[in-house]
Amino acid sequence: MAEKIRCLCRRCAIGGLRWPVILVLLGFLLFLDRWNMRYGFEQLFPLLFIVFGGMKAAEALASAEGHASG
Repeated sequence: MAEKIRCLCRRCAIGGLRWPVILVLLGFLLFLDRWNMRYGFEQLFPLLFIVFGGMKAAEALASAEGHASG
């Protein structure tokens, strides 16, 4: 059975962090909404798009040196 090659390039590292960061931010926004803080989910949900776009931009601009394909 072939072993899966784990890529350690910066592009893949950033890509691997995208969804955990989005989920933590989503949880934080729902927490603020639940506790009736000054700003709720309705005002802050665009932050999800900003963070997602920022992570995609960082991934696209990151070096792929040492990328292990396959």
